[in-house]
Amino acid sequence: MIRYLETLLPLKQAELTAFCSGSVFGLKALGPVLSYGTGYRFVSAWEQRGEDGALTAFLSKYYGTVTVCAASGCDAEELLAFLTMVGYDALVGPYDLLEPLGETGSKGCVMSLPDGSALQAAPVSTGDGCELVFNDRFRSFYEVLTESNPGYLTADYSAFLTDLSHRVRHGTAGTVLLTEDGMPAATAAALVLTPDALFLGAVSTIPGCRGRHYASTCLHALCQKYPGRRVFLMCLPEKQSFYETLGMTPTDSYLEVSSSYK
Repeated sequence: MIRYLETLLPLKQAELTAFCSGSVFGLKALGPVLSYGTGYRFVSAWEQRGEDGALTAFLSKYYGTVTVCAASGCDAEELLAFLTMVGYDALVGPYDLLEPLGETGSKGCVMSLPDGSALQAAPVSTGDGCELVFNDRFRSFYEVLTESNPGYLTADYSAFLTDLSHRVRHGTAGTVLLTEDGMPAATAAALVLTPDALFLGAVSTIPGCRGRHYASTCLHALCQKYPGRRVFLMCLPEKQSFYETLGMTPTDSYLEVSSSYK
């Protein structure tokens, strides 16, 4: 049965965090809920439980984007019917679960670090004119993302700043900006942070600074800043080989589906 979560009591939040921290989809779904709760109109959350009362799926909707985290024992038929009913501007979740919807979308890779291993990155030295800036200079962070990845962000800067600074203040996200001789060059972010897991993303280097290991330096810095966590990342297939050179392995596939409002 799928049930709307109107409030998140501490015990419920702890259960959801434990359920979601072992999956990139869980982390992505949990991120806005940890950051904002469910008291805002732009955040909604639902849970699915089996007949024995065990949690089998968690879904969240953040500004129209629905993310699905499902366990192997979930009721997939019920989930798909619910997604069709609730509607979405975008939908993200496990490829094998969402593919039966028959929607066209982007298929990508879920990468993770094997338990107990470290990111295999040789960070550049800060003595070479490079500096790492954590959780600050958000305008520069935004500009690197938009310059390097046209279309990556649809929100204007004010909306981006409001959301990112809120998450950072609440300890559910973190950013790093690498500068070269004082100029912004590369970024990465902990898009979602829990006590046990780290969801990496927003990895970007401006075109003139590529090939200098700046992106891997940013990723390494985040893993060092937030140690002892399982590390996840989502990427397009053409980026998979880069993350494999850092010691990450493909563990799943995701499907990102465009709007159901036709």
